[in-house]
Amino acid sequence: MFLLVLALAVAFGSMVASRNLHTGLLTQVMRCPMSFFDTTPLGRIVNRFSKDIDILDTNIPQFAQNFLITFAPLVSTIIIISYSTPIFIAVAIPLILIFIVIQVTKKIKEINVVIFHSSVEVILCS
Repeated sequence: MFLLVLALAVAFGSMVASRNLHTGLLTQVMRCPMSFFDTTPLGRIVNRFSKDIDILDTNIPQFAQNFLITFAPLVSTIIIISYSTPIFIAVAIPLILIFIVIQVTKKIKEINVVIFHSSVEVILCS
């Protein structure tokens, strides 16, 4: 039963994503100026449409299904461990919070390094 629901969710989600991408892409292409169509071959535009839709129809549903198949047993294992050993929750929650804080501070430091690097590059180039 779970696999049926999983397959239907992945199929429906990929169909909605494909429709949204195609509609958005078509809207943007139709708003392009005529000079875009004069310089860009029609085959390149059609190829871009078909490639993007092909990726959405083949690769992304497979990745989503693999993620859900891996994620569901993980969650059920954590629930079973938490039910059988309640002290696990008292240990896991602080560890998860520490992990989140470390990841956020690491990301902030990476952003600061990028900003610093770009400002040094501007100073050196001028």
